[in-house]
Amino acid sequence: YHADGGQEPEARASQFRAVLLKGLHLLLKYKLLFACSCCLALLIGLVVTFLTTKIYSATTTVKIDRVVPKIVNTQTSLVESSSEPGFWQTQMELIKSRSLAERVATSLNLAQTDFVGAGSPSLWSRVTRRDTAKKVDAAGLQARQAQAVGKIMGGLSVQPVALSSLVRISYYGTDPGWVQRISIAAAEQFERSTLDRRFSASRHARAFLEERLQQLKIKLQDSEKQLVDYAQQRGIVNVDDKQPEAVANLQAIQNALSAAVTERLKREQLWLLAQSAHSIALPQAMNDKVIQGARDRIGTLKASYQEKLSVLKPAFPEMVALRAQITESEKQIEGALELIKQTIKAEYESARAQELALIEKLEQVKGEVLESRGRSIEYTILRREADTARSLYDGLLQQYRELGVAGEVDTNNISIIDRAQRPGGPISPSLPYNLVVAFALGLLGAGAVAGVREVLDDTFKTAEDVEEALRLPVLGLAPLVPQAKVERTVFEEVTTDFTSAISEAYRSLRTALQFSTEEGVPKALLVTS
Repeated sequence: YHADGGQEPEARASQFRAVLLKGLHLLLKYKLLFACSCCLALLIGLVVTFLTTKIYSATTTVKIDRVVPKIVNTQTSLVESSSEPGFWQTQMELIKSRSLAERVATSLNLAQTDFVGAGSPSLWSRVTRRDTAKKVDAAGLQARQAQAVGKIMGGLSVQPVALSSLVRISYYGTDPGWVQRISIAAAEQFERSTLDRRFSASRHARAFLEERLQQLKIKLQDSEKQLVDYAQQRGIVNVDDKQPEAVANLQAIQNALSAAVTERLKREQLWLLAQSAHSIALPQAMNDKVIQGARDRIGTLKASYQEKLSVLKPAFPEMVALRAQITESEKQIEGALELIKQTIKAEYESARAQELALIEKLEQVKGEVLESRGRSIEYTILRREADTARSLYDGLLQQYRELGVAGEVDTNNISIIDRAQRPGGPISPSLPYNLVVAFALGLLGAGAVAGVREVLDDTFKTAEDVEEALRLPVLGLAPLVPQAKVERTVFEEVTTDFTSAISEAYRSLRTALQFSTEEGVPKALLVTS
């Protein structure tokens, strides 16, 4: 029957109706018990409400900013960082701290007021009507102060307002006047304690800076004195005047040497090519007009020689003249090439000499620079120490001045928004709430008693009870007619009025008896209570 889910809800509904009907049956059956229990519970709730001490509450709202608003532009900040993860929890704990409660108790002088309950007067004092007011000694005053602090901490409550910078400071107590004053005093003392912490940190920082300024001032004086003495001993006017010039000269010589090395390598390659068998391939030779003219004439003469060689013998005077002209042109080429080689060699040697001269000059300038640096290194160290000391001194002096300005500006990240008002009535105990609780307890108590009585009651009330307990079938039910309403006997009712309920009940009983055995109506019947 659970496949379609239809039978289970019906079974639950049927069970619920059965339980509800059972409850209503118990309520009607024991209505007097329920009425008495609820009335007694309401009476007790009313008495308890009027006897319970009344509790009052007053709330002051404050605004807590993460940073202090800057009236002056300073770099020093003595408040919690806005990135601190536990900022709000820290503020809550500060408000609930014992130190703040002590400040409140001291500001309101609670140890000498009726805020701390005085002991009951003795019987002799009441009889003699003597004034019980006595001066409290120092030990007693301290004890009353501690008691007042404990009462403040016990009644103080802090509740932040969600999604805002507001915090509600509430105090709970039995006196509406003290409740209002302590709530306001807690907010005011929290505001002042924050200022006090800032001023205390500022004073501590200023004292530390003053000590450090004195130390740095002495160190700066010593450093500057050593610098002046060293400059006078070495005759140094300004060590930085020649340093840039020497460095520039060194850089210029290094650049010139690099260019000279490049030029020397280029000339060296040309000289090596000029000394080889392929000197005719030199760019200078290729571009020389004398060599080009001679090479052209040689080509023309050799062509004419070969042409005439087919008809004339080499010893012929014309052929000899042609060979002489060819030889003369070749000598011109060789002479021109030799001149070009000498020029290339001279250029190579000049480039090499220039390179050597620059190397020598570079070493000389390096020596001068190193010597100059060696002379000024101690002066530079002393000057750097003096500059560092001066920079530290100026920085600390600026911070000291900023702290002095910031400490004179009365700014705070705590501000009171709403001060507590005198409570118009107690918040506890609540008469409607107590009556509702008492009524519910009365119902529960009566229900428990009724349930116990039902569990202990083992009498038969329905035919189903008989069948379940005795494991025997019920043959029939005969109605019980009250004695006052009996006008005739049951026998007369059954024999004369066949339509009455009693007649119908006995006829049903007779029918059940006839079918109770295989033989029909039993021969013997036992009737018992």
